[in-house]
Amino acid sequence: MVPEARDLADRVAASPQALFALVLLGYVAGSELSYLSFSSGAAFGFPPAGITVAAFILTARRRWPAIIGAIVVGEVAVDLQHQAAVLAALGSAAANVIEPVAGAACVLAFCGGQPDLTIRADLLRYVAGAVTIGPLAGGLIGAGVIVANGGGWYPGLVLQWWAGDGIAVLVVGAPILLSVRRRGLLWARWRQIVLLVAVTAGLAVVAFRFSQPSAILFLPVLAWAAFWVGDLAVVLAGTAFAVVANYMTAAGYGEFAQLGLSSPASLAITQLYIAVFVLTCWLLAQEVSGRLGAIKERESARLQSEAADARRMAAELGDSLADAGSVGQIGRASCRERV
Repeated sequence: MVPEARDLADRVAASPQALFALVLLGYVAGSELSYLSFSSGAAFGFPPAGITVAAFILTARRRWPAIIGAIVVGEVAVDLQHQAAVLAALGSAAANVIEPVAGAACVLAFCGGQPDLTIRADLLRYVAGAVTIGPLAGGLIGAGVIVANGGGWYPGLVLQWWAGDGIAVLVVGAPILLSVRRRGLLWARWRQIVLLVAVTAGLAVVAFRFSQPSAILFLPVLAWAAFWVGDLAVVLAGTAFAVVANYMTAAGYGEFAQLGLSSPASLAITQLYIAVFVLTCWLLAQEVSGRLGAIKERESARLQSEAADARRMAAELGDSLADAGSVGQIGRASCRERV
């Protein structure tokens, strides 16, 4: 990250007011996007689910009340704007506070601090805590709020909430956390990353519009990204794929929309497919990065060994030349060192 951007991020993290405003802006924008695109926040799973869990993980605990306040204000404001009852809005706010708090607390406990998603173990801990436990906790409360205010099948609503928010935490929250670790890569290769995201989104539209197997189109592209751009590019491409896949499935396109299931069930299956696809590609990128890093370390060790040998030979030659008393002795000393 460039110094100006790093300074801005540090100021935001240090200021409760700036943190509140930033989270509130992201929460409202993501909530409105969910409502406008899918008619119901529960049908797709908030993008704010990923924003808020990342904010909690990256922020000191003493700043958490500012994030909680932003969630409550944002949720209530958006729900009331869409004619929800006040009690329902407050219940949804409670669910959307408990979800990221539980997920972030689990991840921080599992990892002993902020996770490093470039490491496989921390990625799996993030999936266990933030993608699984947090959304499940939120779903248990959120589904109860939905049933109390409009009816419905409670287990199905819990599953729907968990699947939707879980994929949002994976494809929105994880890239935010990974970007913190990959600041240099993000700024150095932003053109390649933007191109990859655009290509992935375009291929996703084609695949779902014409019901083609998406993996056949994406795996070569993401394999190239894993080798030449890095894991951050793969994850951001997965985010683009998730957005298009959910939107196209909700619109009735793609193989999952043609299974004869309800729209929420089709979306839940789509989100499970996206999660498996993104995680598989992410683990592939981690493996590639690890192997390339090992190759670079071996090459660096070899060069250091050769340099050490050269320095040793030069020192020995210097000692021999210092002891030589004539031109002939110098010549014989040089020959011995070459041998």
